[in-house]
Amino acid sequence: MFLDGRVSFSRIAEILGVSDQTVARRFRRLQRRHGLRVVCREAAAATDAEWLLRLRCTPGRAGAVADLLARRDETHWIRICAGGAEVVCGVTESDAHPHEALVDELLPATRATVVLAAHRILHTFRGGRTTLPSLTGALSDDEAGRIRALPAAPAPPVVLDAQDRVLLAELARDGRAGYAPLGIATGMAEATVRRRLGALLDARAVYFDVDLDATSLGYTETSLLWITAAPARVDAVGRAIAAVGDVAFAAATTGPSNIVASVLSRGTTDLYRLVTSIGAIDGVDRLAADPVLRTVKASGAVSSAGRAGTSGRSASRGS
Repeated sequence: MFLDGRVSFSRIAEILGVSDQTVARRFRRLQRRHGLRVVCREAAAATDAEWLLRLRCTPGRAGAVADLLARRDETHWIRICAGGAEVVCGVTESDAHPHEALVDELLPATRATVVLAAHRILHTFRGGRTTLPSLTGALSDDEAGRIRALPAAPAPPVVLDAQDRVLLAELARDGRAGYAPLGIATGMAEATVRRRLGALLDARAVYFDVDLDATSLGYTETSLLWITAAPARVDAVGRAIAAVGDVAFAAATTGPSNIVASVLSRGTTDLYRLVTSIGAIDGVDRLAADPVLRTVKASGAVSSAGRAGTSGRSASRGS
């Protein structure tokens, strides 16, 4: 599903050597027990910018601030960390949603934010379409290629029109929605919807994302690591962190901590192993770990309270 959100159950069954009914039954079980969601999202334009906002809130107000941010279209994931007093969120800045509007207008109005730090993502070392397949190790490279083989180079860029926007809005709710209801919503024929979605995917204007409770993969905790590396070592350190198992996302950022990573663990002992192994990487000067207490929003959707959730973009749209 992460490689192609609309891959047929019969295709999966053929690759795995099981029946269509088995695939359908397991898919429904993942939806019911682990909150599996498949969504289609617009890729960030070259002119868009990705930001991480860290908000230190007054006691007891982090939940209210997080809920307020969750209603904003430009926020795509939101987590409460640091003993319940810090809200960390990923924001996509565009012409329609300049981050100044969020920082200058909305947040001061809450009267609950006492410290704000904004970190711009400069480069993503790990995250995106490769995250979940590599974490699970469920498919070989050959099997993954049989799910969906993207062209070696993107197709020519496409310009999204009003019908495309309607189509993406529907697919953001359910990436596996049938072509018939998508056709009704967009006013296009089913065959036209199929061709248009294929063109958008080939041009890499959109991508499929998966929201899945991390416990279904055996993880019980998610933590954010704020890492400072010597400027000349940022690239090498970032690539080394991305190679560590259980790292879902790693990126270079602006700010006093110039690398941020999201890691998944199976308890305190496992988190200690991750923190010490990453801290031992040559070039790491400082490291601070923030366990995630609650994921309020993931993959653009509000999450259930108390969930230690993750997604293919577990810490950023680049994630």
